Amino acid sequence: MSDWFDFLASQGAVFEDGLVVGFGETLGETFADYPQLSQATVLCDLGDKAVLMLEGADSSKFLQGQTTADFDQLDASKPLNGAFCTLQGRVLSNFTAVLPASERILLITAKALIDSTLAEKTKYAAFFKTELSDASEHYRVLGLSGLGSTDILKTQYGSVPEPSHSLTTDTGEIIIAVSTSRFILILPAQLAVERWEQFAQQARATGLPYWHLLDIQAGLADVYSETSTAFIPQMLNYHLTDTVSFTKGCYTGQEVVARMYYRGTLKRRLHRLILATESLPTPGTEINSIDGEKPIGRIVLAAPADENHCEVLAVLTLTEVPTTKTFQLSVNGEAVSAELLALPYVDIDADVDTDANADEADNV
Repeated sequence: MSDWFDFLASQGAVFEDGLVVGFGETLGETFADYPQLSQATVLCDLGDKAVLMLEGADSSKFLQGQTTADFDQLDASKPLNGAFCTLQGRVLSNFTAVLPASERILLITAKALIDSTLAEKTKYAAFFKTELSDASEHYRVLGLSGLGSTDILKTQYGSVPEPSHSLTTDTGEIIIAVSTSRFILILPAQLAVERWEQFAQQARATGLPYWHLLDIQAGLADVYSETSTAFIPQMLNYHLTDTVSFTKGCYTGQEVVARMYYRGTLKRRLHRLILATESLPTPGTEINSIDGEKPIGRIVLAAPADENHCEVLAVLTLTEVPTTKTFQLSVNGEAVSAELLALPYVDIDADVDTDANADEADNV
């Protein structure tokens, strides 16, 4: 991996905690030109992602009983979003799954959680014809986004997958279409430098925080080490982002997840906010009432929006969400002005299914 880091450093990458946080798109410690990046085609190293590989005839069968995704639907052109849950229905880690070859499945997941996920799930894999391993050293995960991204990919590969689909090339490269103009690329390590140099001729190299901002704007909530086992899937809107199937049958944690969906009262749910602060809260940071005395939520992901604001995804207690669009709250002991922003797939004030008899689900 150090060769890859050395290459990125030679391209102007700035690192923080082993992740690329910029390529000069920031001014000092601020993010004044972030708004302009929305008009650019950007290229990012997604260094916070890892690749968990499963090989063997029972790989899909094993994952069918361990995750929220319906692996009967996985094929070479259709990736799956899913999550591993605890017996209590809490999200241990989430992933995007692709099928690059027969009897081989790759899960793109949080780098910080791959060891704990492997430790938890390998013991169950012993009963199946499958082998789990950390294949991150063999791949590089990149992000490409912007109006010019499809032209770049067409030039390189001849075709581009449609949204929510994927393409695997003869060279083993995998392209996942997150949307019409946003793509995740899983590249064999030996091709990564060559591809980066090719793409960077037409795209602007940008740090990981900007990719996180795009995730926030899309309402896509990844789980990190600080938030692992903190939420059930519905709190993260996974039922709205094709990350959980309610028709596939049993899996670890399914009883709690299904009970909440069909009979429960959801007390906390994902919201998108813009905060008037230069301080970037980390995942898991507690959000309190303006007097600092009452917890009202937790940060899921935060990213700079400009030099004076950051956008966040946060799971908030529904009864504590003000009826006004703007309000005050406390984050890390700082009084912050907040504004509710729309999510692309749901009205954050929409009602959810309820049933007074769903005692177990009502407690989460």
